[in-house]
Parts: sequence; structure tokens; C-alpha cells
Amino acid sequence: GNPVYDKLSQALLEAVDAIVELGAQRVELNMGAYPWLDGDEQVIRKYDAVVKRARQAGLKVHINPQYSPIRHRYQSLKEWEKAASRFYPLSAARYKPEVCVVVHEPTTMATRLGVSVGPGQWAGFAQRMARLVKQSSPSTRIGAGGLHTEKDYFTAFADMEEIEVLTLDIYGLRGLKIV
Repeated sequence: GNPVYDKLSQALLEAVDAIVELGAQRVELNMGAYPWLDGDEQVIRKYDAVVKRARQAGLKVHINPQYSPIRHRYQSLKEWEKAASRFYPLSAARYKPEVCVVVHEPTTMATRLGVSVGPGQWAGFAQRMARLVKQSSPSTRIGAGGLHTEKDYFTAFADMEEIEVLTLDIYGLRGLKIV
């Protein structure tokens, strides 16, 4: 094996063990299109090991696929959807997660794409991805969500029959109103 990958794999497994020790109930994987679209089995096996360790420990597994421009670059939501429609079902079929978040931080994803994408467009994307994930893993609950600044997107997702879980990514408390 590759010493760098071996150390990383060990660190990931130790992270799962630490999560278990802290009393967590789930592990969430925020994965990009790489390694799925490249068929990089060495990297996929790291995900496999994390999921296996999590399942052995009784943790639920949530996946939160997202666009990362590190290895693959897309110029539009349509291009991203083409890629996502290939790897969302692959990862869902492989891991049978309890939850798959099909839209992660819409404005962050649009910024990474370098385009403007409105709530209706993301809702359509979410609907199509939800169907593909459900075909691969029928018991997986479908989620969508974003940041506290994305109220219009939350409204669109909340109105969708396909979306069963809304997620809110909180990186700081400043933007949250205290009642």
C-alpha cells in the first residue's frame, strides 16, 4: 500500500472511534465526485472502511455529496447534475445511508460552479437526484439544506414531497437570530 493512504486510512478509523467514544449517533461523509467518477478504488476503500467501522459501532451513516472543484470542474448546474447523476446513485447503492443530502449549501455550490442558480433550479435538481438515490437505496431518506442565509432555498425544499430531511449547516452563531 501507499504509506500516505495507509496513515490517512488509520486516522479516519481513529476518528470514527473517537466519534463513538463521544456518544455520537452517526457519521456524515461529505464526498465529492472524486473518486467515484475516476474509479479510484484505493480512495473508495477508505470510505468503505469508515462506513464499515461506523456500522460495526452501531452508528448511522449519512452522506452529503457536494461539488468540489479540486479534481473535476463544471461550468453549469447542468454539467454538475450530469456528474452527480452518476455518482450519487453509486455511493447510495454502496453504503445504503440512512440519509443522503442531495443539495448541500446551494449558494456555496453555485459559487463553486461560478454561476447563479435559483431556488427553483436547485429544487428541480434535488427532485431528480432524490429519485436516482431512491432507486439505488429505497430506504434512504432524502435531505436538502444549506446555510441560515438560504431561506428561499429552504422554502423550496420544504415544499417538496421528495425531501424528507432539512439540514442546516452552522459555521458560526452570528447570523442566527436569538428569540
